[in-house]
Amino acid sequence: NDLKLSIDNITTDSGQIKNLLVSINGTKDKHQISVKSIVLSHQLAIDIKGHYEDSMLWNGDIETFTIKGKALGSWYQKHKTQLIVSQEKMQINKFCLVEGKLSSLCVNGVLDQKDNGQEQQSNAQLKLSHIDLKRFKAFLPKEIVELSGVIDIDADVNMKELLEAD
Repeated sequence: NDLKLSIDNITTDSGQIKNLLVSINGTKDKHQISVKSIVLSHQLAIDIKGHYEDSMLWNGDIETFTIKGKALGSWYQKHKTQLIVSQEKMQINKFCLVEGKLSSLCVNGVLDQKDNGQEQQSNAQLKLSHIDLKRFKAFLPKEIVELSGVIDIDADVNMKELLEAD
């Protein structure tokens, strides 16, 4: 079973999506999802393979994830990453993007929405390594003529209740 969706020139409040291509191949028991897009002059490509373990639990791997653009640079996924999704829970294990030899962004976490009398528990670990501040210059006011330094962050986030957007 194959499904392909292609959309061009979508305008949103956040900007323009020049192109979006989604391809789904396979069956419920074994399938592949590919997403390619150009958003705000950045190219995004994601390939995911997975299967349903039952009607409520999807288990798979993010095989590839790349994002390229002038402002952000060229980031790619270091290794495939397990992703588990159900109605109550989403879990990602060791998702890491790297750029060049030094810069990396890694996330590991669980988003749990249990609402059956049990306490909700969500947590994430985030690690940013050697992120050059110069990459943010394009997003800052023109009055800032020089920005230098690197960012290194090692953070743990724990939540008892999920955040809600206004």
